[in-house]
Amino acid sequence: MRGSQQIPFSPHSQKGFIANKMSELSQQLDCVCRWLEDDDWRPGYVSEHDSFTRVWYRRFGAVKPRCYYNQDKPGLHIALKMWDHRPQDDRIGFEVQLIAEPDDGFWVRLTAYTLILENLQEHLATQVQKLIRAWHAVQTEGVSNDTPP
Repeated sequence: MRGSQQIPFSPHSQKGFIANKMSELSQQLDCVCRWLEDDDWRPGYVSEHDSFTRVWYRRFGAVKPRCYYNQDKPGLHIALKMWDHRPQDDRIGFEVQLIAEPDDGFWVRLTAYTLILENLQEHLATQVQKLIRAWHAVQTEGVSNDTPP
């Protein structure tokens, strides 16, 4: 190849690249964690049996109807779960999840996933709003039984 120089592979240069990438991700994650807590998302408990790495919760108090199981609490509780795929892959992924009991007594789990660290701040609010709209759609109050599927 004329005019171009091929750089030989070196495990040492690869390790340096991976270390820099991990450091960048860690810094981004620190910023996102501060942003979440400033936006009223609260860190939650992750047990050794959970498949996710970290979790935050936020109660959206103005949302009606409430979860029927939690009528004593305002609004809905929404979780943000994080999966840290490092070091196998240089990705940190997120899912937004709403688990609640609608008015018919059958629990639902609504999830928006494939958010990544780099675009979480840009897309989180939209995904939460989609889940809240879906929550309204699963209510049966006011729905007639003769409505075609």
